[in-house]
Amino acid sequence: KTGKPLLAPLGILGLVALLSTYAPLAVSVKNILVYDFKFSRVTAGAVVVVAPIAAYLFGARNFLTLVALSGGVFLAFESFVIVLIWNKLNALGKERILLKNYGKKTAYFVAAVFAVGMIYEIVSFISKFLF
Repeated sequence: KTGKPLLAPLGILGLVALLSTYAPLAVSVKNILVYDFKFSRVTAGAVVVVAPIAAYLFGARNFLTLVALSGGVFLAFESFVIVLIWNKLNALGKERILLKNYGKKTAYFVAAVFAVGMIYEIVSFISKFLF
């Protein structure tokens, strides 16, 4: 009985924490899908909205699991795309401002590390519910 008055404020606090974590990532991923991968705004929006719902339907009902999944996948994806953009700018002959001493091989290695991290997070998430 003593904890009942706290349930509603704690639930609201949890929702605000989840939205403050997910909203900036969602906007960033949607923009990457629209501007870099040429998805339509509707398709990109659907991907960003459907992904967490699918995770919930697959059984992710733990707050920390959802935060880890969104951070592990979306931040790795965003970093992967940044490396590809950096590579493309170098290929266009633009003057390097950052990372002047690193070439294409290093960029692909870094992109591969982010891709492996993203794949690991997805496999780790799925394996929690299958095994």
